[in-house]
Amino acid sequence: MSEGLRTREAVRYDYRILRPDGEERVLHQLARVVSDRSGKPVAVVGTVQDITDRKRAEEELRALTRRLVEIQEEERHNVALELHDQVGST
Repeated sequence: MSEGLRTREAVRYDYRILRPDGEERVLHQLARVVSDRSGKPVAVVGTVQDITDRKRAEEELRALTRRLVEIQEEERHNVALELHDQVGST
């Protein structure tokens, strides 16, 4: 928040928390400093949002994307072998 005090711009960041039941959650915080007319900071306003499900979905999407690329590479390799064998036998 000290960066927000210095720049007077909104500060955004994600962080992890551990709940009392042991579950880990990911939170996104957005906050900004409110100043009076003289520029003196008088309050901080903001929100905190649980983005755990979004982060999990992003990780799953990355894993699926990696797997898709692996499958494409395997297919290219197989096609290249088949072409090589066909050309070699002719």
